[in-house]
Amino acid sequence: MNQNTYKKKILGSAVTTIMIFSVFFAGMSELSPEAQGLEKVFDYKIIFATSWSSCSERNLDSLSMYDSVVQQYLHKYNVGFNTMTHECVNKKFVQKTVDETREGSLVIVITDAYTSYLWTKATETHGKYVDGKTHHVIVSTSSSLLSEPAKNIWTLSHELSHFALKQKIMAIHDSRYDELTDNFAKEVIIDWVHDIQKKKNSCEKNYSSLNFCSELWTTITTPSGNLHPVMTVYPYLDALEELQNPKKNIKHESSLHVAVNGYNVYNAKEGETVCIKIDSRYGDTPLIKKNVELYYWTIDSNNYVKSTNSNHHTLDEYGFLSICSSWNWDSDDTVYLHAKFDGDRQFMASQSNWVKVY
Repeated sequence: MNQNTYKKKILGSAVTTIMIFSVFFAGMSELSPEAQGLEKVFDYKIIFATSWSSCSERNLDSLSMYDSVVQQYLHKYNVGFNTMTHECVNKKFVQKTVDETREGSLVIVITDAYTSYLWTKATETHGKYVDGKTHHVIVSTSSSLLSEPAKNIWTLSHELSHFALKQKIMAIHDSRYDELTDNFAKEVIIDWVHDIQKKKNSCEKNYSSLNFCSELWTTITTPSGNLHPVMTVYPYLDALEELQNPKKNIKHESSLHVAVNGYNVYNAKEGETVCIKIDSRYGDTPLIKKNVELYYWTIDSNNYVKSTNSNHHTLDEYGFLSICSSWNWDSDDTVYLHAKFDGDRQFMASQSNWVKVY
């Protein structure tokens, strides 16, 4: 077979694979924020898609290994599930197998090495999660001949993170808070997962081991007893679950703490870079993406209030904010600052400790 004929054959196989999966994803919108439904117990099924006419013993072993990964990872997110009978089929029959699966189920398609090669070549991705009208679907490649490919196990955990967070956020959206915007849902369901992925990629590029970035991963144990890194779980999972409480009149207490360069009292030098940290994680539930005011009071040498001003800030997805800048001031003055949260339908109002800057 000459090179041109070989290239045409590969291209034809890739086109066929894309046609199969394009039909498979028809009518599905990726991570659609409009999808409704309270968090519930899901039925889930794994379909191992092989490029051969029948499944090998190796394929079945892979299916069992990935099933173990899925169950352990969903447990980490406290997502309830029922396991359905898994199947290994030729890639041409994936759509038919999905159609025959109970509606509302999570269907995970694991592609064998050759089908994974075609998928990755055509889509430039190793995995995908979509929330369709009839099924939740994850495609995750298994692009290595290794029995436990670490890269593909990680990819599956990445896509499972999208799915698990979607269920948590949508349960809050439906049961309690009308003001929980689609933008916030996107920031947690999509942006947070992709941010962890970027940091993981950077860590692998800059260091020889993920041990230098332990905050980015947790572990699962495969049936062989091997430990594998998987994407870390969203750090405020307990807070998301707490927000599903349907009693709208119950407000959470909030707590703010402010520190300057790590101290409650700090004697800054002229022109020194000062870092102000506002932290709401001391309370039962952090103030994720909430607006706070940071107040500055300048006191002169006679203990009179010389000036007051404030700046508006928004805490990040962890309920935290760090502001660093170089300050200049009159050497006879003293500056104090504190943060204040006005409260909303979800949280009670609160204000932080006062901090002396200089």
